[in-house]
Amino acid sequence: MAEVATGQHETSTPFTAESARHALTHACQRAGFDARSVELIRMGSNVVVRIGETLMARVAPSARLLANAEKQIEVARWLETVCYPATRATAVEQPIEAGDRVVTFWESV
Repeated sequence: MAEVATGQHETSTPFTAESARHALTHACQRAGFDARSVELIRMGSNVVVRIGETLMARVAPSARLLANAEKQIEVARWLETVCYPATRATAVEQPIEAGDRVVTFWESV
């Protein structure tokens, strides 16, 4: 399984596709999404996956990145209020801490 070095954001468990999938499953349960149809899009500093046809998720390698994820969601929601053409954050309470990871959900474009 691929492992990504996270530098200053290291956690107690390695950041692998498997550990990201575990966090994603828990976050999907909390948000009310079905995590059975998940396609890995990219694994780098974050893991990006497609869930079904209309939903994307991003899994950050460390819960220490929560403030960054909160800012991303805030900015995305503000951009939507001013009708700026940008990727939309999904209308669920987020970001979601799942173990030692942070998950955000986005509309697929």
